[in-house]
Amino acid sequence: SGVCVPKQNKNSSACLCPSHYELSDDGVSCVGPQAFLLFSQRNKISRLMMDPDHPEQVPDIVLPIKRAKSIKGLDYNLLDESIYWIDHGKRGEQNVKQSIRRSQDNGVTERLNVFDKVGEGAKAFYPFDIVIDPFTQLMYWSCLTTNSINVTRLHGNNSFPIGSVYIGGGKNLPRYLAI
Repeated sequence: SGVCVPKQNKNSSACLCPSHYELSDDGVSCVGPQAFLLFSQRNKISRLMMDPDHPEQVPDIVLPIKRAKSIKGLDYNLLDESIYWIDHGKRGEQNVKQSIRRSQDNGVTERLNVFDKVGEGAKAFYPFDIVIDPFTQLMYWSCLTTNSINVTRLHGNNSFPIGSVYIGGGKNLPRYLAI
């Protein structure tokens, strides 16, 4: 949402939006950009504007996303307008706490529960890369320890691990993913 301040004639107000947002047709709410590039730098996620029609916008900003420690893979889901990333935890931790997290660009962050709870559970997984199919809402992620490509169904605020769709071995070590 934008910031609205009353004008001198107290019957109306003027509304403004933060950088990378535009005032919607209702004149009060803000809408996010349609074209942008997301990139990470260790523990920060930034957005680069790709819209030449708005040269007054700051070209890139660091998004106010918390709890990012060591970002390894990054993707964006158009359906829920969320950023997903693989986080390998703080450097120097004895037991690296790897996780897959998601956040909206306003900074509200949560950890996804995508690891299998059977056996060693999350200790057996070390996610490397991530990609989301925007049509099926399936999230694929590669794992360093099992040399597998795993899939999780995204459904609103929930996620449901489906399992491995490919298991490598020998010289077949799946790492980087794309759809």
